[in-house]
Amino acid sequence: MSSKYGKEAVTIMQNYYHAFGLGVQTGIDLPGENKGKEDYLVMNKDYGPLAAMVQSSFGQQVRLTTLQLAQYAATLANKGVRMQPQIVEQIKDSKGNVVQAYTPKVLNTIDLPDLYWNIVHNGMYLVTQPGGTAINAFAGFPYKIAAKTGTSEQDIYTPTTYVDKKTGKTKEKWSRYARITNGVLISFAPLEDPKLAVAVVVPEGGYGGRSAANIARAVYDIYDQHVGLGTPVKTNK
Repeated sequence: MSSKYGKEAVTIMQNYYHAFGLGVQTGIDLPGENKGKEDYLVMNKDYGPLAAMVQSSFGQQVRLTTLQLAQYAATLANKGVRMQPQIVEQIKDSKGNVVQAYTPKVLNTIDLPDLYWNIVHNGMYLVTQPGGTAINAFAGFPYKIAAKTGTSEQDIYTPTTYVDKKTGKTKEKWSRYARITNGVLISFAPLEDPKLAVAVVVPEGGYGGRSAANIARAVYDIYDQHVGLGTPVKTNK
């Protein structure tokens, strides 16, 4: 994209990110929502579009909330229809009368051929099959599930103070103390008729397939038990 669109490449990439709900607020009806960080914009300013695109094109240089990841997974499941997250379905008074009802709200639609969405869905499905990074967590799960695991690297910086020899003033310097890995997973199920999208981030959880995936599996099991995901179809052994 950088060679084709030049300086406009990063803007085009950002538009796609925003269309999927990444780098913008999800629209949830809670105060103080964080829209995340788009560090690739800084990379573009300091080093140019090629440097920015090298990393942002596969997800680096972006810091996102777990809610954004859940909305992203749901948008993939909906084949491009991005919905506004809602906390409740309706509010009732003490007598059971509906005081306020909420209806689903579409924020935007990404118009792409089904062929593209099906490729993504099938690729995510293979993540939970033999050879995939989430096979162990979803072994025996009675539905086809689409998922993507991740291992987010994060540098931890700590400040130290020192006295500048020239000015005599006390200054602060930040140095990298450690690098940790956070377990990440996005998912939705059932593959053929999605009803639930789940995103999990485990700080210092290491590989997403070993930490976040197991938590997501528990969420799906509980949801299926109390709400239901549909007609089970044995897919994993």
